[in-house]
Amino acid sequence: MWRSLWWMTLAVGCRPSDVQCGDGTHLEGDTCVADEEADTDTDTDADTDADTDADTDADTDSDTDSDTDSDTDADTDADVDRERRVVAYYTEWSVYDRDYQVGDIPGELVTHINYAFFDVTSTGECEIYDSWAFLSLNGGNAEHLAQFKADNPDVRVLMAVGGWTLSGNFSAAAESEQSREAFAQSCVDIMTTYGFDGIDIDWEYPVQGGLYDGVAADYDNYPLLLAELRSAMDAQGGGLLTIAGAAGEEALEGFDRGAILAEVDWVNLMTYDFRGSWSDYTAFHNPLYPASDSPFSDEDTTNVDAAVQTWLSGGTDPDQLVVGMPLYGRAFANVGATDDGLFQSYSGVPSG
Repeated sequence: MWRSLWWMTLAVGCRPSDVQCGDGTHLEGDTCVADEEADTDTDTDADTDADTDADTDADTDSDTDSDTDSDTDADTDADVDRERRVVAYYTEWSVYDRDYQVGDIPGELVTHINYAFFDVTSTGECEIYDSWAFLSLNGGNAEHLAQFKADNPDVRVLMAVGGWTLSGNFSAAAESEQSREAFAQSCVDIMTTYGFDGIDIDWEYPVQGGLYDGVAADYDNYPLLLAELRSAMDAQGGGLLTIAGAAGEEALEGFDRGAILAEVDWVNLMTYDFRGSWSDYTAFHNPLYPASDSPFSDEDTTNVDAAVQTWLSGGTDPDQLVVGMPLYGRAFANVGATDDGLFQSYSGVPSG
């Protein structure tokens, strides 16, 4: 609908303004038509002009101004398609208990796949994490990803590195020029060997740390690591470079956003897991805006809107942000019925 309305605006704007019709005639498109012709079809013309102006103008304008309109429409459509991103993470372990295979991914519904995750070794290099799933089981996910790309040539597949449980060695990989070069080259070697279209870095988290501690030097070293990756990728023909970006206020302090955005194509914001089994009360883990009745003192900063606005501050191009939407929930056990269980005490979490 948006594309149709935008095109219609362009078409109407291209109508010549210097056509003058004589008495007893009126202008339809670019042609003067006798009034009696219109009188026999007054209601129909009125409806047609209102509802199908785009179709009428399309035929007329393509004849009188085909070069201008076709170029404008082509450029507009290309921009719309290029900016639309639906980025999905496919987890390597999905082939086991979940029995969700690469071939089950709905390629027609996504534009990018991040295959999660590759590991960072103790020596600071990229490596395959689960070689059985990636190379062997039922032919291996690497083979199935190649087939997926053949079946969905417009979908780009990136290798995601790190994640919550595999981020422990990022600080070491980023700490020196030599370590950054080794890390970048090892990642690019995997990317080119298995035909990935780019690399997504999921460092959780620089400086603050997550499951593992970070160090203060991460703040400056992370952009340098990304710059080295970009250089190594360009030397092998290029590719997409993205990261998973923090959404929580504390974790965000470890990201030099301006320096990072100068190196990456876009940031996949982790706008989820704001609350969970670590929280004092039940709550939404992916709220769009803060709740006025929330018992949490940091409610104003732990929501999707706050995270997006923080990344946008300082003039960030919105096209560099992809907002995360979790296709999963978080559960709480032994919750009372007050307010349907929202913002209530709980005890433990249920299975799963």
